[in-house]
Amino acid sequence: MAVDYRAQLLLALYSVPLGFLLGAVYDVLRLVRLPFGVVGVFLTDTLQAFACFASVQVLLFNFWSGKIRLYPYIICFVSLLLYRATVGRLFTVIGIKISSYITPRAVNTFNAVKGYILKKRLLRRAAMGFGIKLSGRNGSGEENTA
Repeated sequence: MAVDYRAQLLLALYSVPLGFLLGAVYDVLRLVRLPFGVVGVFLTDTLQAFACFASVQVLLFNFWSGKIRLYPYIICFVSLLLYRATVGRLFTVIGIKISSYITPRAVNTFNAVKGYILKKRLLRRAAMGFGIKLSGRNGSGEENTA
């Protein structure tokens, strides 16, 4: 069985930009998870792990007929670390500034909508007597005249 060095070289060369792309995806997911705390970190890291595995598997399938090779994983990981050490730091600084501008406004908007909904519910329940059967009132909250 002959070894196809051209396919191996192409696989190695395509692994480098894939690692950079996965690093960029990780940075975007980091921005998304900031307001969600521990649950957001878990979900985005799990999503990132599946995305990394699936993308390298697609790369292996396309260039090496699905045979498992270790070096594309290593090259992707090293290029992802290289991205994080260079462009990722700049993106993180810019992303945190953007997030610190957007997050409070989004949280305030969310809280305002939530407060409006709760106020409407409270007013509706108050009109119905908070679920307490009041004498002289029917189910719609109006006085019984009969």
